[in-house]
Amino acid sequence: MPDLYVAQPDKDLSIPQPGKVVIKKREMHPFASFHIAPEGITFENQEKDEEILLFLRRHFITNINWIAGTIAFTLLPIVVFLFHTLQLVILPELPPQFLLVILLFYYLIVFGYFYMNFLSWFYNIALITTLRVVDIDVENLQSKNVAATDIEGIVDVEYMQRGFFQNFFDYGNVLIQTEGIKSNFEFLRIPHPAKVTDVISDLISGREIG
Repeated sequence: MPDLYVAQPDKDLSIPQPGKVVIKKREMHPFASFHIAPEGITFENQEKDEEILLFLRRHFITNINWIAGTIAFTLLPIVVFLFHTLQLVILPELPPQFLLVILLFYYLIVFGYFYMNFLSWFYNIALITTLRVVDIDVENLQSKNVAATDIEGIVDVEYMQRGFFQNFFDYGNVLIQTEGIKSNFEFLRIPHPAKVTDVISDLISGREIG
């Protein structure tokens, strides 16, 4: 598994011919959701002349629900204790050792909730290269699924943005249709879906990317 590490889109990116790309690479922030030509990123079975054009993961704003939930669950025992101190809530008297065990178990669950959501966002990525589209899904640290299709096998690509938030924060879904019985690819809630669609369309047609 590569180290998965947002810079502004780079215009110095062109494709004279498949597999031979002129790219000005830039270092990528660890929590980037959209990055053109990331420096130092590789993946399994990458060809010698294959270059990564786009690194994608879900827009960071899509994490707001579970981040807010984690903060709320973290503060809940403190709020309950304050209410108990002010006699707004009556709690049963428990031995300090028993109360400590309950709190440790509670915060272990909260941490697990945070950790699993973070892993789901951080390690589920998509890569657009000069030769193919790669979708990497990691369910946990021991299980991952990697799917890929050659650029030549893509027959259509389109994107969708619905609602105020998706348009305001500029994220949405990109659907890639492949030929024959191959599976289609769907990248959900990624940043700048129009730009991603343009890059893939340019790759399919062999046009210069800019």
